[in-house]
Amino acid sequence: MTKVEIKQRFSATCDGTQKVNVSPVNVQSLNNKTQDFMDYVIGCRSDLCIITETFLIDLSTVTRSALQPNGYYFIDQPRLSGQARGGTGLLYRDCYKVTKSSYGQKNSFEYSEYLVTWSNKRIKVCIVYHPPPSQSNPVSNGEFLDDFEEYLESVILCDEMLIVAGDFNIHMNKPKDCDQVRLTSILNSCGLMNHVHIPTHKHGNTLDLIITRDNNELALSNPTSGYLISDHCFIHTKLDFPRPNLTVKSINFRNIKAIDLGSFKADLQETVDTLLPLNDIEVLASEYNCRLRDCLDKHAPICEKTVIARPKVPWYNDSLKQQKRQRRKAERKWRKTRVPTDLDLFNQTKNTYSFMLKLAHRNYYESAISEASGNQRKLFSIIQELAFVKKDSPLPECDSLQQLADNFGDFFIKKIEDIRHQIDSKPCTYQPRVNFQPPKCTFSTFKKLSEEEVKRLIFKSKSTSCDLDPIPTPLLKECIDIMLPILTRMVNLSLQSGVFPEEWKLALIIPLIKKLGLELIFNSFRPVSNLPFVSKLVERAAISQENPHIEKNCPLPKFTSARAIEKGTQQSRLYLRYTRTFYITWRTRKSHCWS
Repeated sequence: MTKVEIKQRFSATCDGTQKVNVSPVNVQSLNNKTQDFMDYVIGCRSDLCIITETFLIDLSTVTRSALQPNGYYFIDQPRLSGQARGGTGLLYRDCYKVTKSSYGQKNSFEYSEYLVTWSNKRIKVCIVYHPPPSQSNPVSNGEFLDDFEEYLESVILCDEMLIVAGDFNIHMNKPKDCDQVRLTSILNSCGLMNHVHIPTHKHGNTLDLIITRDNNELALSNPTSGYLISDHCFIHTKLDFPRPNLTVKSINFRNIKAIDLGSFKADLQETVDTLLPLNDIEVLASEYNCRLRDCLDKHAPICEKTVIARPKVPWYNDSLKQQKRQRRKAERKWRKTRVPTDLDLFNQTKNTYSFMLKLAHRNYYESAISEASGNQRKLFSIIQELAFVKKDSPLPECDSLQQLADNFGDFFIKKIEDIRHQIDSKPCTYQPRVNFQPPKCTFSTFKKLSEEEVKRLIFKSKSTSCDLDPIPTPLLKECIDIMLPILTRMVNLSLQSGVFPEEWKLALIIPLIKKLGLELIFNSFRPVSNLPFVSKLVERAAISQENPHIEKNCPLPKFTSARAIEKGTQQSRLYLRYTRTFYITWRTRKSHCWS
């Protein structure tokens, strides 16, 4: 096992050598082209991919997950219910910050607006999709141009730099076409210009446009055509701005797998022999953490490395690489000759490559699921990777992670103090209407547990670790023959003395937002605590004796499941004389505890 913690995440400054790559495309359904689409986007290193006709709906979770490999994010506006086509989206590198600012549908087209920021740059990206007039869409191009002119009047007033892009389905390659003439006139009157003058459709028409203000606030390179993924091809252009570097993570880790287990156990045995004579549980808990941590530092010291977030395609193989070359060769030949037979050959090689890509993707995950058979944790991880959209836990804006951690700590502590004060200041006047007789048998002391009983509790516990643990829980279980005497000693000392050491009352707090979409203020977050393994072990040891006594002498109401055995949260039970209040102390000195 390799223990990993992310210490800091940041975007490096722009080096100025590369420009921002923008790629609009009408993909005509991402659902059946996901692997092919991402393969091309990753290969061409697109920064902002503007997508129309995604065909996605609210429940297209699996497709959205596949569109977000390491290093990329995807944000979209699903197609409206009842419509067979439509949907817009923006795929972008994780070194940019993107928020959806608006979306809607006119009578003749749909649109979505996004604010893209990086460094000191702010660009408003408006994605437009106008379906062509047809029997199912009887709206004329003239009606579209009326609606679009009205839409532009509100968009051009924005303070940010502006890009309007998408599939307009107006033949801009036909200078005498009345729709082309009117659209050009509308753009000129609004101080806008179209940059695309190359074929974007397989029949040689220019339907997909990139529109900006004509004051050169965004200096675009001449657009070029790319891969013909549907009836439309990718368009590639570059903004004359330095491209931000890839997102970098600085990671601290211990290489637990490299530990010489024999030598480690020998040092552990020496440490345990030193700790066993101690009789004060406070001192014992403190020395246990200190000496075991020193032992782990000796055999698996903390290392630091920098990791660049790059998309990974583990199912890509040599056969796919060879077929991709054949597809590119056929595409170049068709673009040169424009002969129908060459187009048929290109479509054939393209479909073959897409099929092979899907097959490789399916075989990879079938093999991974088969190998993880019986390992629920690994299976859940694979399913989560396939079916869930990745979402970083949002946090309030801050200049310093340390200061943000301290502010969260102060807020949560004050919140707990306010709740306690409110409870104490309001006397309880409610009298329960039940006939309750105190049990005749009292529970005054905990009995000492044997090593076998403690071992049973340890292996019934999950192998999760906390940064406050001196050694990882899986490693502790692997060395249980040496660790069992000292763990049993600590459990029994705590139970017999009625003292819960201060070391065990510490927890690392992770602030999680209560619901995505809430305002990023402290009131929108709830604290989730990560407790040391030994503190939870003592807790389970107390409950293992408390529950039988309660069930025998003062059973809880039949329909009260919150505190029933094996139901609800056992941690909410009172510990009798063991401790009146189990509280959590904020750990402010590790700002990476919630990263």
